[in-house]
Formats: sequence, structure tokens, C-alpha cells
Amino acid sequence: MSCPSCQSKLPEDARFCAYCGITLRSCPQCARLFGDDDACFCGTCGTPLESATVRGPANGRVVAAPSLSSMPTLTNGLSEPKIIVDIDQILNADDNEAIFGYLYELKSDPNQHRLLFGDTKLGAGNNNDIIIDRSAVSWNHALFICRNERILLQDSASTNGTFVNGKRIRSPRQLRHGDSVRFGDAEFKVWLKSAYRELD
Repeated sequence: MSCPSCQSKLPEDARFCAYCGITLRSCPQCARLFGDDDACFCGTCGTPLESATVRGPANGRVVAAPSLSSMPTLTNGLSEPKIIVDIDQILNADDNEAIFGYLYELKSDPNQHRLLFGDTKLGAGNNNDIIIDRSAVSWNHALFICRNERILLQDSASTNGTFVNGKRIRSPRQLRHGDSVRFGDAEFKVWLKSAYRELD
């Protein structure tokens, strides 16, 4: 599927666009995707969007967007149609305590990869938890160590190196929310649950 705002290709289970950041909502009648928070009616079938839903976390739950009737009424009697949905609230709603955060590739593959409690291996080989099939990514490239309420990234003696915010790492490095990480030529962003951001 494509982002209704920037037309970037997105995975079918995307909840927001990794390129432009808009929250993806869908029409309850025809399931058309849209990202315009000011929209009151579906442009395809005309259905009022007061019951539109925000695509929920990967476990399949759907988070209902606020009803238009619950919004403040202006002096002319019209309801304010703007719906603001906090993407952090949606991703943090995934109550799996084993998930510390996610890794997103922004250029070509907007899928998110879970960073789970314990060790998460990344590389080109099938034995890894996160498989990045790129020529510049080593078979066993790097290791995420998620424990003690923090995430460390360690290079696994890769050929093309592991970088955090543009600097090659030679020893385990603690990751923070929003960090840019690169494995060879594959660049990602780090998204941490809010509980782990406060410890930065």
C-alpha cells in the first residue's frame, strides 16, 4: 500500500508513514486509507469519519479515533474536525513488556523490527533475529543487548562496520530514542518505548 500523503510504499500492517510521519486512518465503510486529520468524510464513499479508526499495533488491536461528537463545539455550532493522534501512545499501547523498542529502515523498507528483552542478532544470515539481505551487511553483523532497562548495540566484527549517529562503534554503545544506526549501507532509526527514553 502507499502513503496517502507522500505516496511512499508501506507495509500492509503500517500504522503510520515512516517517511512523512502521518498517522494512517481508515474509513470504516470502504477501508480507504487517509492521513488528513482534518477530513470529516471519506473521499471515496462519503461515509462520515467520526468512527474512523487508527490502524492499531502489530498484534491486531485497533485503536478508535475520538468521536467528532466528543470534540469541542465552536460558537457557530460546528464541531472542530481536527483529530490529533499521538503515535507514541499507539506504539506504547503494545503491552508486551519484552519489547524495548523498534528499529525502522527509512529508505526502502519501512517495516519495523522489534527490539526484545535479551539479545537480538542482526545480519544477512538466516540465523539472525533481524535479517538484512544486503551485500554490505555481514552474515553476523551486530548484536542488540536489551536488558537492565537499556539497549546496547555491539558490532560483531563486521566487515563494513556498525555506526551510531555517523560514528563507527568499536565497543558496545547505549542507544537512545531517535538515534540513527547504520550497518554497512543499511541505515535505520531507533524508536524506544517511553519508559526507556526517560533513562537517557
